Amino acid sequence: MVMNSSDPNLKPRHWTIGKAADYLEEQGYRIPVTTLRHWFNELEKNNVHVLTKSSNRNERILTESDLEIAKFIYQQKEAYGFQMNVKALGALITEKFADYVTPGILKQDLDHGPGNFLIDEQKIRDYLAEQIKIEVSAIKKQLEEEHKERLALMPSREEQEERLRAIATSLQLQEIRKRKELRRRAEDLWNKNPAKIGILFKREDLAKKAEFIKAYEDEHIEDELKT
Repeated sequence: MVMNSSDPNLKPRHWTIGKAADYLEEQGYRIPVTTLRHWFNELEKNNVHVLTKSSNRNERILTESDLEIAKFIYQQKEAYGFQMNVKALGALITEKFADYVTPGILKQDLDHGPGNFLIDEQKIRDYLAEQIKIEVSAIKKQLEEEHKERLALMPSREEQEERLRAIATSLQLQEIRKRKELRRRAEDLWNKNPAKIGILFKREDLAKKAEFIKAYEDEHIEDELKT
C-alpha cells in the first residue's frame, strides 16, 4: 500500500477535495470533484473509511494514501465497469489499505483525543459482526428477489396443464390423420389384386380386405408418426 513518503524531513502533503481532483487529473485520473466527494461519502456512509478534518476549518482533507484509495476505486471501475458501486468495493479497500483506512466508528474514538487511541477490541468485533450481518442480509435479499423473478417467468400449473392438453390433442389428431392416410394406401393396394370368394358368383372377400388394411396400418404407423 502506498503511504506518505518515509523521509522524516518531508512533511505529509494534504489536499482539499477540490485540489485533490486537480492533482489527480494531472496524474491522468480524470475524476470530477462531485464524483470524488461522492466516493468518500459512500466510504464513510458504509463505515469503510472516514477522511481526516482540518483543525482550523473543520474541512475534510486528503492525504497521499487517500489519493491512492481514489486511484484504486477509479481503476476498479475502469476495469470492471463504472456501474460497480463504492459499497461493493468496500471489502477490497479495507483489505488493500488495511494499515490506513479508518472506519467511522473507530474514527469517533480517535477524534476524542490521544487518550482514546487504543480501540476497544470488543467494539471492533461487534463492528465486523454487524458488517457481516448486513452483507449476508443483502445477499439473501438479492437471492430471494432473483428466485421470485424466476418463478414469475415460469408458467402456472394451469398454464402447464393447458399446454400439455394442447400437445396431447395435437398428437392425437396427427395420429388420426396418419392412420386415415395409411388405410387409404392399403385400400389402393388391395384394389389392385383383391381376394375373391365364391364358386359361381365371385365377390370381394371383405373380411380379408379389412384384415389386410388393419395389418398394413399397424405395420407402418410407427414410421409415419416419426415423420
